[in-house]
Amino acid sequence: MGLYLEQVTKYINGITAELGCMQITSAMISNYVKQGVIAPPAKKQYYRVQIAYLIFISIAKHVLQIENIKKILSFQEETYSPEMAYDYFCSEFENMLFDICGIKAAEGNIGITNTGTKDIFKSVIISACHIIYVSNCFDFIDEIQNREDE
Repeated sequence: MGLYLEQVTKYINGITAELGCMQITSAMISNYVKQGVIAPPAKKQYYRVQIAYLIFISIAKHVLQIENIKKILSFQEETYSPEMAYDYFCSEFENMLFDICGIKAAEGNIGITNTGTKDIFKSVIISACHIIYVSNCFDFIDEIQNREDE
């Protein structure tokens, strides 16, 4: 079952809002389609792979320009299925975010293979996690300062 454009934006923003990610808009998604970053919708509906790519894009935009995200996704498609790449992304993202936040130590390599593609993805994930962490630290500092000003 597919989702329409407005449903996709609401769904992705619901997921990424907790991370402090920039909100994705319908216009941004349409531009990603025009630029060939994601496949066009089928009968105005977006499906699992497109939504997975959009979640990755929303997080990766913290550290990469869209042209480089397109290159990474294209490179990934040569090596891994979208499902395998997304599973790796989710596992490694959670792993790194927990490690950076001090919740639990990072586990060893996730997945069976070690490839250049995974190395690039892992670097993007680590960078994005650090930015998310630091942004949340600044939000915390602002919150404390606002309480002190009251």
